[in-house]
Amino acid sequence: IRVDPVTGSQSIVTTGDNFVEDNPVGVATEDTDSILVSNLDFGGTPSIKRIDADTGAIVNEFSGDLMGVPTDVVVNEEDKIFVTDASAFAGGTSEVIEINPDSGVQSSVSLGGELLVPLALTVEPDGNIIVADAPLPMVPGGVNKLIRIDTSVVIAPADVAIPDNQVILSQGDHISTTLTDVTAGYNGKIYAANGTNVIDVDPVTGVQTLVATEPVVDSPTRIIVYFKEGIFEDSFEGDPPPPED
Repeated sequence: IRVDPVTGSQSIVTTGDNFVEDNPVGVATEDTDSILVSNLDFGGTPSIKRIDADTGAIVNEFSGDLMGVPTDVVVNEEDKIFVTDASAFAGGTSEVIEINPDSGVQSSVSLGGELLVPLALTVEPDGNIIVADAPLPMVPGGVNKLIRIDTSVVIAPADVAIPDNQVILSQGDHISTTLTDVTAGYNGKIYAANGTNVIDVDPVTGVQTLVATEPVVDSPTRIIVYFKEGIFEDSFEGDPPPPED
């Protein structure tokens, strides 16, 4: 769905046979005006689909190889594609995957370790990745957390122990029971959603501060930093606030 940033009006970009019902879960945009969508397609072929933003047609599709349960997708400033994959659900090992945007070749950025149920990811200004890992309430005894992955550290594909490129940024407090999304702001801050609140997470200390809660937001599941300051969840009721400069 395309949402006008000023009026909030909605229009369908693509639908129907392009997706299995209820399974497109993450979205990102490329400089080529293409849209990338992570499509779980349980029982079929999980994939990242590249959609033409103007026509809604599928341009191409990334699947197979390392990809098992793609839960989110993001594009960095160098046009590299990164995907969170919760393959632990399918008996595999959860990881963060990099996809070459031209060749489609997949490589593991971080594998196993603290990555249990990675649901979302974002890229920081320095190129590192923050992952929202949310085993609760699905995995009893798990701990919801934000994990920073140092993309400059290359891991061996067989390394399923806690890789050297994973550091827990924040856990507990507002994200202790639910964690649905994470995004990086242009100001260097990290913002998370927990299904009830929008949370500011200090990128150095990991300290959490509430930014918005009910009735300002109602069940926020996905968030994005719009322009440089304004924070929008993925859905809202009533008229949207005007965009900030």
